Amino acid sequence: MKPDRDAKRLVQIRDRIEALSVVDNDNFNLPARYRALVKLETILSQRVATGVR
Repeated sequence: MKPDRDAKRLVQIRDRIEALSVVDNDNFNLPARYRALVKLETILSQRVATGVR
């Protein structure tokens, strides 16, 4: 079964969150970017779990 668009996006967002957690050499608005990615991850994970589009 192919992952749908939201599932693919969720993987990308989690990768970005991991990258922000590990590499801190770009401090430009890092806390706000991190919070935004975490919010987006939460929304997408709920959509994937419930199958809502």
